[in-house]
Amino acid sequence: MATYRSIVGLKIKKRSSDPSNPVLGEMWYNTTTGTLKVHGFGSATWTSATGSPGSQMTWAGCGTQSAYIKTMGEDGTPAPNPLGNDTHLWNGSSWTSGPNSPYSARDPGAAGVYTAALMFGGQGGPGALNTSISWDGSSFGSNPNLNHQRRTVNGTGTSTSAITVGGAGPPSGSPEGAMTNSESYNGSSWSNETAIPTAFRGGGQAGEESAAVVIGGYSPAHTSSFEYDGSSWSSGGTTNTARQTSMTAGAGTGTAALFYGGGPSVSQAESYDGTSFAIDSTMGTGSGGGRGNQNTQGYTTTAIFTGNPKSPPSPSPAGGYPYTNTTEEYSAAAAATTTVSVS
Repeated sequence: MATYRSIVGLKIKKRSSDPSNPVLGEMWYNTTTGTLKVHGFGSATWTSATGSPGSQMTWAGCGTQSAYIKTMGEDGTPAPNPLGNDTHLWNGSSWTSGPNSPYSARDPGAAGVYTAALMFGGQGGPGALNTSISWDGSSFGSNPNLNHQRRTVNGTGTSTSAITVGGAGPPSGSPEGAMTNSESYNGSSWSNETAIPTAFRGGGQAGEESAAVVIGGYSPAHTSSFEYDGSSWSSGGTTNTARQTSMTAGAGTGTAALFYGGGPSVSQAESYDGTSFAIDSTMGTGSGGGRGNQNTQGYTTTAIFTGNPKSPPSPSPAGGYPYTNTTEEYSAAAAATTTVSVS
């Protein structure tokens, strides 16, 4: 019969106190407390943080768990859904007001980090926009316009090497059908890139311009993913959950990514290793929207999610789409010592 020592290569020792630096997989019996303990991996967790102010639905956001910007959006009231240009900044513990965005929109995209970011597109009144702006950590600046009007869109990459894919806009439908075209930004101009094989709007994006992964989206809703190598698209793994809205959050790289949130009311997060998706952790509140990290810095050990439109009843109530201002912070699974219980 296999034993712990033959499997792990370590002997269960008796100790009067827990070791200060146990190795992964080590097990011991604490004679002082009379408990059997093991040093292994804990579970990934989401914890509540201070709720975000301002527009609570369909804004642009990017950054990290300690430095994040959310701007534009709308408040979920009935059509024509007043468009916002308010900005709020997160420092890891609290939100403060920032300068207003140069334009008002809902469903815009974003890419970059807190000190160097892009915001682009969105719906600005009757239709999709091709507007693009920059953020340097303290103020907004103007950028060249996108080549295509698009809303219900995300982005990924840096402020000098970004990509946005799909969305809703005039090029693929009338009016504003799901799109296949993608375009990249090099710090000075937007260029058309290879079209993605499937037209979609919404979904999530993560990675770099030359190594991106795109998931979900709808028209119709699907569980497909696609990977981009800087010149062509190929099919990636299949997600465990279909995520429809543009507010699906993505963090990390094309081979170490985390996706979370999205509609309708999805609370399950998934990780991606460049080949397959795995169930990761469950958020505290099911999300029909909200934003999280949009960057290429590999932040799959920590992430942030804020804003949380609830799934409305059907038909939509006269008061509009209800929402909460939930903020949640993610911590990846990490080595931890736990007590072994025997029942």
